Amino acid sequence: EIDGLALTYPLVLKAQVLVGGDSLTFDYQQPKQYVIGGVNVSGTRFLDESVLINISGLVVGDTIDVPGEKISKAIQALWKQGLFSDVKIAISRIQSDRIFFDLQLQEKPRLSRFTFKGVGKSEADKIREKIKLERDRVITENVLASTKNVVREYFQDKGFLNTQVEIKEIKDSLLLNREILEIDVKKGK
Repeated sequence: EIDGLALTYPLVLKAQVLVGGDSLTFDYQQPKQYVIGGVNVSGTRFLDESVLINISGLVVGDTIDVPGEKISKAIQALWKQGLFSDVKIAISRIQSDRIFFDLQLQEKPRLSRFTFKGVGKSEADKIREKIKLERDRVITENVLASTKNVVREYFQDKGFLNTQVEIKEIKDSLLLNREILEIDVKKGK
């Protein structure tokens, strides 16, 4: 507002998307309707593609507004699984009224093995039984938090009330998309 005059500017929201070398502009205020012609999955190695497409909710033959809410919901549904470090949905091509999507997913790393630091072998063996970490398990925030809690509780039951647990994720140089967890325990007094 300038000296009692209200200035208004029209809000124009547009997105520019690269589709097979061509640049298309989509207007958020006037979405265009398409029929889903196909959904492809890229970037995954261990997960079933048909299950991932099903989770996304993008069904071949359904109509969809682009840009629109269905794409946002598909991204949210895939993130909610907790299996990915990156989720993108790209338009691979458009043929008249048909649109084809590519779910570009990056899987979170899986557990190669885990080691302990700051504890003896017998204590490590007892903790191993309690934390139940298996090889090839997806390393999620929940896995890391529950592992820390179980280790901390083990030592608190032994009277070490100030036990600190840090977990370091180390890329496994021998296996693709695998990590070694180094569980560092400081028992305290």
